[in-house]
Amino acid sequence: MAAFKNIRTSNELIAYQKQVLSRTGGRTSKEARLFHYTNINAMRNMLATQSMWLSPAVDKNDILEAELIRSAGITDLCFSCFSRANQNIAMFKMYAPNPDGVMLSISFEDAKMMLNQRPVLVEDGVILEETDTVLYWIGVCYKDIESDKITTPGQENHHIEKPLKELAGAIKLSGWEYEKEVRICGIKRLNSGQKISVKLPEKVEVVLCPGFDREKNKRELSFLMQNGVGYKSSLYEDWIRL
Repeated sequence: MAAFKNIRTSNELIAYQKQVLSRTGGRTSKEARLFHYTNINAMRNMLATQSMWLSPAVDKNDILEAELIRSAGITDLCFSCFSRANQNIAMFKMYAPNPDGVMLSISFEDAKMMLNQRPVLVEDGVILEETDTVLYWIGVCYKDIESDKITTPGQENHHIEKPLKELAGAIKLSGWEYEKEVRICGIKRLNSGQKISVKLPEKVEVVLCPGFDREKNKRELSFLMQNGVGYKSSLYEDWIRL
């Protein structure tokens, strides 16, 4: 496969970004990790159900992505967002602010294993049925607003002149590059209130945001510390293992 800087078509770019979990930065797939920033109530629900939900790709917070999704007529893409940015203050402030913010951490190896399952269709929190939805991981790349430059962490490409509808769901404006976003995706037409439920790995880590309020979240924190659902969860506060 061509290096990122040499890619010339949107289809080549999509294929490259779908190989995101093969690029481990010199680490093993056990050592390299992905991070999901959220709040402790959502985290408690994820651990209690041993799963996370993929939501329809609507109402995106990036105008380029929203426009591409609309122009491509995409109605069946759903995903959940992770990041390669570990303990990133900007990410905590945006998606997991104090006093309730937490971060889920999984290895690349476990992320790959999440694809080896039959996802479940959920409606308003009620499990309906297994679905044949095909899952895949993809890295998000970023488009410079003032030029044709497209980037992925640490790399640039100047050959793709404009974002095409084929890139919908895989490209955002460059202002979001700090997120280093990676998505687990599925293709499934969903009705209102429906989501796709995907099993989490058996081993996860949970990191508390700076300024996390232990007293306010005592009940939820106790649940995580008890390793209730068979999870081996490591808890941190301000980066320090409890």
